[in-house]
Amino acid sequence: MEHLAKFSHVNKYYLVHAFTDEYGISPINYLMHARVKKAEKLLATTDYSLSVISHTCGFSSSSYFSQTFKKVAGVSPSSYRKTVKSDHGEMEDLSR
Repeated sequence: MEHLAKFSHVNKYYLVHAFTDEYGISPINYLMHARVKKAEKLLATTDYSLSVISHTCGFSSSSYFSQTFKKVAGVSPSSYRKTVKSDHGEMEDLSR
């Protein structure tokens, strides 16, 4: 936020308020949801470890990634992967 505020020549608190008013979500929550969405895609389409995915999506640690993912998605990253992979497998079986 510091960089964006300097770049746009506005106070960072004003920037947070304006962003929240415009999008209905705070910048930090927006970023958290965007990171989880990216993680969901990686969990569904790759076999990368949770550690690699957490790092790739910008989380400071695997445990923080798991906590945040569960808070946003409602399930743990590994449960999400199992569900998506099993659903995808069932879809492949039905198409044969």
